[in-house]
Amino acid sequence: MTEIPLEDLENYYTEQLNSFYAKQKKFLRKFVERLEKYIVELKSAIDKMRERKDAIELDEQATRYVDRFYIKVKENLDTIKVPDNPTAEGVYKLIDEIKKLFLNMNELGRKNIPRFAKEFQLELKEIDFITRKIGEQMARIDVFIRKKYEEPKQAEALSKQFPKLENIVQRIINTKSTVDKFNSDKETLTKELEDIEQAIIEIENNPLFQKQSELEKKLFDLRIEFDNKLKFRKALKKLKKKVDSGAFRGITPDRVKKYISDPYSTIANEGESHPKLTEFLIQLRYMLEQGGLNLKADAKNKLLQNIEQIVSKGVLKPIISEYQEMKT
Repeated sequence: MTEIPLEDLENYYTEQLNSFYAKQKKFLRKFVERLEKYIVELKSAIDKMRERKDAIELDEQATRYVDRFYIKVKENLDTIKVPDNPTAEGVYKLIDEIKKLFLNMNELGRKNIPRFAKEFQLELKEIDFITRKIGEQMARIDVFIRKKYEEPKQAEALSKQFPKLENIVQRIINTKSTVDKFNSDKETLTKELEDIEQAIIEIENNPLFQKQSELEKKLFDLRIEFDNKLKFRKALKKLKKKVDSGAFRGITPDRVKKYISDPYSTIANEGESHPKLTEFLIQLRYMLEQGGLNLKADAKNKLLQNIEQIVSKGVLKPIISEYQEMKT
């Protein structure tokens, strides 16, 4: 089986089509050549009108109508292009152009010919005779194409699909390039992912990472132990609503807010002796002893005991010391 490059396919197909339907193509070409001959004769007949106009005396108005008719018809005739290698589509396009010419000629004749018909009887008869022959020839061509040229017509129409085929092939090539790029990107990403997974495994197996994990667990346990030692956070929520800046030394709205939102970091950052917390709790104990915060007796006693454990017994100091050591 012969392989034809895509860019040569249309020419190859046209050559094979012309060879296979040589007989039908030959008849169609002869029909078109006869039609072209009549068109040339029509141009000659129109030119004769112009030549006769210059040879006879016409009034200004008749001259103007002759010129208008001649110029417009000549313009329409000049637009008609007869194909060198006629196809069914090209011939029908030619016939449509001639039909359009005849419509324009009829309209121009209706408006202009009555003004000069008497002086140009012979020329007008010749024009009419030629147009009739053109019409008859177009009818013959139409019959031939419909009855004897249907298969070549369909074959010719198929050649119009080649540009679409080239477009489809180009889209396939572009799509393949895109898929190849995606596959390349996939391979790259897969390799990067494998490298990352290997790096993670190496990190997890690193003694320092394991040590860090142990420290983080100890820090978490320390935080729980630290939270269990703080019993004053609920009281601070009531204190927050009542405290006025400067009313008690060491008790400020900002300090109360920090001990409520993040007591762990706030107190640990004060150091093992937590002087600010100590001062704060001493002032809080004084407030409680003066009847502040309106706590129930049981809650008040528990809070005072917690303050005593923190301030006097230093229950937070070993926790803070161990925390700072592990953080270091």
